[in-house]
Amino acid sequence: MQDQMQLQQTRAQEINQDFKKLSSSLQAGDMAAAQQAYSAMQQLLPNQSQSGQPATSGASPIGSDFKALGQALQSGDLSSAQSAFSQLKTDLSQNGSTVAGSLIKGLRGHHHGHHHVSSSTDSDSSSSASSSSSATSTTDGSGSSGSNGTSLNLLA
Repeated sequence: MQDQMQLQQTRAQEINQDFKKLSSSLQAGDMAAAQQAYSAMQQLLPNQSQSGQPATSGASPIGSDFKALGQALQSGDLSSAQSAFSQLKTDLSQNGSTVAGSLIKGLRGHHHGHHHVSSSTDSDSSSSASSSSSATSTTDGSGSSGSNGTSLNLLA
């Protein structure tokens, strides 16, 4: 499990580095370097087929931005690539997490690995325990009336 986490952290760092390379390459107008950084990112990201089309049809804004960027880079259109990249950056910043985390989530589409199964059984057990304590004890009243007659005799 630890290896898996380290692998993901390493992958995230590499994605972030490639993202910075891509950014600086596009700013410099260096299409070859931008294409290289893009394809390096593609190999690190999930569900990316070689054609640059995400393998899932997850229509997230990040996924479609990344795809548009790839298409612009493939066609050698620098201005489209720059605008696609700035759109990608905007969507990533709105997502609020790291570049790598957002890209991985955005490109993974709708396949989320969190399945909470045990939560429903927890709530049932706690609600049934509280209802059993409300039984009232009425035996005290009837038990004391029997001894009441003897105490009256003592006072007479």
